[in-house]
Amino acid sequence: MILVTGARGFLGRYCLRELSRLDEPLFLTTGNKNACGKDGNLTFNYLNLEEKDSFNNLPDRIDTVIHLAALIPKKNETISFSRFMDVNACGVERLLKAVSKRGCKRFIYASTQMVVEKAFYLPVDEAHPLVPTTDYGITKAIGEKYCLSLQEALNLDVISLRFVGIFGAGENPGFVLTNFIEKATKGLPLLVHGSGKEEKDLLYVKDAAQAVIKALNSRAIGVFNIGSGRGTSIKELAETISEVFGEGISMVEFSPAITDSCSSFYMDIGKARHELGFAPQYSLKDGLADYKRELEK
Repeated sequence: MILVTGARGFLGRYCLRELSRLDEPLFLTTGNKNACGKDGNLTFNYLNLEEKDSFNNLPDRIDTVIHLAALIPKKNETISFSRFMDVNACGVERLLKAVSKRGCKRFIYASTQMVVEKAFYLPVDEAHPLVPTTDYGITKAIGEKYCLSLQEALNLDVISLRFVGIFGAGENPGFVLTNFIEKATKGLPLLVHGSGKEEKDLLYVKDAAQAVIKALNSRAIGVFNIGSGRGTSIKELAETISEVFGEGISMVEFSPAITDSCSSFYMDIGKARHELGFAPQYSLKDGLADYKRELEK
């Protein structure tokens, strides 16, 4: 039995496409009571990481956990630090202990580049110091530490996947990439702050889902960077979005009055390539083209 938390989330929905092809029973959970129940051939069960009683809903036997659920802030959303802690840190500890009592032997934890956030050198490898500066990043780092520190006591094999920024149809709106897409589809200019040279690591969601499947099929443990393995400048991102979503009509404009943050970030994914066999299949342009096809569905 494979338990998937956050199965209704952005990454969760794409992971289910791959997991549904496996000959393994799935126990899918969501923290949204209104989203529980049957949906086609799938059944979604209630699990709220903040509610201890909801853990009683888990099946008696669980072999593997894919933990995708997290409290992720939306643009301009205000969430208390205590709530971040309850979900992203304490919730992970509760889940680890609950599934270990049900025979779980493998725990896949979806971590984030936000546990590092500020790059002291590039590309960022798994040994890079953790310097989270947001409540979300801090609590995800604590969750990651819980996983790694409790694995021996609970007799679990834990693998932590540090994802970079994931993009694709269904992602939260209000950020640079989605704002560019919205403007490009309307033929409006894409405004780049500063020089546009700042680089970010962007991973298409279907590649992210494949990384989860690679982790599921692997015996590897520890921390693995999951990204594209390259930096994409904001200028390149805007130009590619204009080409894919705006047929090149949307002009890329620069606003030198507003400087960029000069905080480039991209990951070294050599460890994931070597030990997990993970290799991104989508280039930026290919990922955006598939993103467009998904939206058109």
